[in-house]
Parts: sequence; C-alpha cells; structure tokens
Amino acid sequence: RRRSLPHWQREHFRHWFSQRGSVPAAARRVVLLDDCFTTYQEPQIGQATVALLERAGYSVELAGICCGRAMLSKGFLKDARKLARDGLKKLHAAAEAGVPILGLEPSCLLSLVDEWPELVPGPAARSVARVAELAETWLAREAGITFVTDEPQSLLFHPHCHQRALVGSEGTAAALRQIRGAELTTLDAGCCGMAGAFGYEKEHYELSLQIGELALAPAVRANPDATVVATGTSCRH
Repeated sequence: RRRSLPHWQREHFRHWFSQRGSVPAAARRVVLLDDCFTTYQEPQIGQATVALLERAGYSVELAGICCGRAMLSKGFLKDARKLARDGLKKLHAAAEAGVPILGLEPSCLLSLVDEWPELVPGPAARSVARVAELAETWLAREAGITFVTDEPQSLLFHPHCHQRALVGSEGTAAALRQIRGAELTTLDAGCCGMAGAFGYEKEHYELSLQIGELALAPAVRANPDATVVATGTSCRH
C-alpha cells in the first residue's frame, strides 16, 4: 500500500499499433520487442519509438512475443524456456536476415541476449542474440538523428542495473548526447532499490528505501530542476 502501482493501459501499445492504419513500407526493416511492461503500462514509450524509427526511414514490425523475464526472475525456468522456444520460432528468420531486433526495456531485451542462448542452446538463439540491441543504442549509432530542445535543460541519467552489468550505459548516454541544448550527467549512483518486483514486496519495502538513499535519491534531490532519465520501468517507478 505504500507503493504506487503501475497503471494498466486498456489502450495498450499493441492495440495502438494494430489500429493505426497502413504505413508506407521502407527499404530497411527493424523488429521492435514489444515487451509486456512497455505494452501494458507505458505504451507512450513504444509509440514514440515507432514514430522515431519511421522518421529515420525504417519499417517497424512488432516481435509479438514474451521474453520470459518475469518468469526468469522468479525461477520458473521451464515456462521461460517454452517462451524462448516460441520466440525463437518467430524471430529466427529476421535475425538470420540481419534485421535488427530492438528493445526498450533492458531486462527484457537482455533476456534474448543473455538467457535465451542458455535456455535454448543452438544457432537460432545465437543468431537472435547477435542482432538484439537496446533501441537507443542502435539509433545513436545507425540512424544519425539529432534532436533539438525548445530550451536548454539538464538531464540526470540513471542507468538500469541489468543494463549496466551486461552492456553498460554508454549507448543510452550517446543517444542523450545527441539532444542539442541538453546538459547530460550520467549518475554513478548504484541501485534505485526497486530491482523489479523486489521493492514492491512488503518485507523488502524498508530495505528498498535504504538502497535508494545510499546515493541515487540524494543525487536527484540535489538537482531539483533536472529531468531524470531512467531506462528501466522499475527504476522509473
């Protein structure tokens, strides 16, 4: 009861994507991992990503799979393995053709990179892992987009722990540095304390606050006028 729960969106991202009408095809394709957190809780992030990719000249297809992250986090490996197998059937052909598979939620995208090759060993999983990347990292490198803000602003970037551990935060920082007029500070502030569902659980609530207060919360309070940027849904909450 002491936590604010994420809002469930009836007009979710997949529904929006299916209802938006035909879009002229582009020569270049990308597959966007429509993870459950973005789809059902923060669809505006997915919508903005589609708009950005299409403006950059790419046709966007949704992966239409579940990566199994929620099951992996609670130890349901058999169920997660089944989801990985189902996902590989859908994504293998695109991966073999070299089509980028882009993700918005680090824990979900990195499930394809880190866990899938162990859950379902073989060339299909390796092929998918090879082309799977966080969307902003890929955009910063491949699309050559520059953004212009209406007025100068200060950005505090808090990297997601899973992202920081496996691929680092530089790709996201590179994308944020392409915003003209923005001053970027990447925080080295450890964990926010949420750690997925950990901070929502009653027995971990007080500990989660203590973790956040070690460095992150004081850093944010010290910059009250800054916009805080966080790559993970649990971090944002």
